[in-house]
Amino acid sequence: MKVVLEVALVLAAGAAVGLGLHAVRDDGVRWGEVPRTEGVAVCGAPTGAPAEQHAGPRWIGADDALGMLSEPGVVFVDARPRAEFEQGHVAGAVNLPEDGPRSAAAMDLLRGARTVVTYCDGSDACECSTVLADELAASGIRDVRVLEGGVASWLARGLPGEAGTCRLCTD
Repeated sequence: MKVVLEVALVLAAGAAVGLGLHAVRDDGVRWGEVPRTEGVAVCGAPTGAPAEQHAGPRWIGADDALGMLSEPGVVFVDARPRAEFEQGHVAGAVNLPEDGPRSAAAMDLLRGARTVVTYCDGSDACECSTVLADELAASGIRDVRVLEGGVASWLARGLPGEAGTCRLCTD
């Protein structure tokens, strides 16, 4: 009984600290507020254009994504047009433009993955990567995530990137 009480106290203290920190941070989500859409990139539209909000796939931060980059069974998928992909992308990524055709080989590659991380060029979010992530999740891929900040943030932080054609693309 003493252990249960100690666990409950630790959990309550942790919750209180977390709520306190959340209340004083400027970058936290405000309870009861509708998330803003300014600064959300829409493929083919300038940053600042409104984008639909998509529910579904989880978001993943660059640090967590970096930790997964070299893990077997993790595939990064660039949802941008091929020309943009060839100018610079996450190292080892597959190019699958959000509005492009889906080859059976590409879908087999993604279905065989443990985790798929989609991204595009959005600074806060990108409709292309979320639409693609929703499509992949609907096709039966279980763990689909969207990279926060997209490739621009990834490369600006000096994280592993490369330019050129897609070595793993199947089309």
